[in-house]
Amino acid sequence: MSNTSSQLNARGLSKTYWIGKDATCALKQIDFGIQEGECLALVGESGCGKSTLAKLLLGLENADTGSLSFGEQLLIDPALPGQYSRSTDIAMVFQDPYSSLNPKMRVKAIIGEAIEQVMLHRSADEIMSVDPVFFLEQVGMSEIHLNRFPHEFSGGQRQRIAIARALALHPKLLVLDEPTAALDVSVQAQILNLLKALQVSLNLSMLFISHDLGTVHFIADRVMVMYLGHLVEVGPVSQVLIHPLHQYTQVLLDSMPKLDPDLRNHFKPIQLEITDVSGSTHGCAFAPRCPKADIDCRQDYPLMTQHSNQQFAACRHPVAISGDSL
Repeated sequence: MSNTSSQLNARGLSKTYWIGKDATCALKQIDFGIQEGECLALVGESGCGKSTLAKLLLGLENADTGSLSFGEQLLIDPALPGQYSRSTDIAMVFQDPYSSLNPKMRVKAIIGEAIEQVMLHRSADEIMSVDPVFFLEQVGMSEIHLNRFPHEFSGGQRQRIAIARALALHPKLLVLDEPTAALDVSVQAQILNLLKALQVSLNLSMLFISHDLGTVHFIADRVMVMYLGHLVEVGPVSQVLIHPLHQYTQVLLDSMPKLDPDLRNHFKPIQLEITDVSGSTHGCAFAPRCPKADIDCRQDYPLMTQHSNQQFAACRHPVAISGDSL
């Protein structure tokens, strides 16, 4: 599912990894779009393909098939498989701020490298600032931090520096791969508030990858749910996380620990194990673990279908329609 009016458009993106004769399908025919100034979240279990999709967007991995465009620029041409035209409008913030910053470089040099890259590809009129302090101030830091090394900062400060480095590229889209997962809870809240403020002040688009559905509900406008390389549900975050349609989305919500003591016994872990990651099955990938699956689910993959206002799901037995509830 993709929207041709979106700032970023992906159509039919697929990626399979091979170890000898064994295949692992990381992504299978992924369609989606991100609007200008929108925060789109991507959720799913570990190994579902979230980070692989992020790497394809930045050219860190090559797609087997599909197309990808950002604005007027075609990043992945379906006629030229294995090639990628890098976009200076897309920047990434990685999960672990302890490993994503060079420990031998001072903050001034870390941000300065990004500025140098921008100056190679943009005109002077397009460059907002070449002063590292400008970008540090955007993330709540100051000039006194310029000459320090990464080990002299806390985890939250390091992630702020990583965000400042990304902003120095003057991106229109930030790809955030679990940017708060390695941080303390109180620091997570600070970083999330910072990202929301930057989204508004800079009109940034964001792809926010996370396991934490609570975090997603706070920061995202829309959410995509992925299972074994397939997109299974897409829609406004308030609809998907409160009234899910796909059985897998419901299972994810049921498996979340509850803060209310009266609800803690209602914890429902996902049943059964993943049995096939090759992508060779024709039916719904979630069918072996789905309590509602029937013979049709196992034989033919369901199409992504719109069920309500901008909420889509690839499920023959949608939760809301079958009468289930949260």
